[in-house]
Amino acid sequence: MKAGTAAAALALLASATQAAEFQRLHGREIGARLSGMEMTDRVHWGLVFHKDGRLTAAELGGRITAVSRAEESGTWRVGRDEVCLDLAGAGARCSEVWSAGASVQLRRDGEPSRDGTLQSPRR
Repeated sequence: MKAGTAAAALALLASATQAAEFQRLHGREIGARLSGMEMTDRVHWGLVFHKDGRLTAAELGGRITAVSRAEESGTWRVGRDEVCLDLAGAGARCSEVWSAGASVQLRRDGEPSRDGTLQSPRR
């Protein structure tokens, strides 16, 4: 490989790595990023952040089965630089929102992050 080609390949790799770095979203950035979108792992679950503050969650029945459980509904809002989800009246659970391109993570202290991809809702 020529030196110029190697340097170009390294520059491209560095650019791709920087593009994949997660950035924490704050305040209005969270609403702008999530509103009207579905966060999903593209296989097992999805959260639809309706523009009017409603939240719809769907999850498959299990690891092997393809049976869908009934959808749950609730609300979502942005507060104190976090997104707060309240499904089925269980009480709001707030998480930091981190984003890298279409990839999104919901992070809470002491818990594994919930990782997903944003897309237009399938409904």
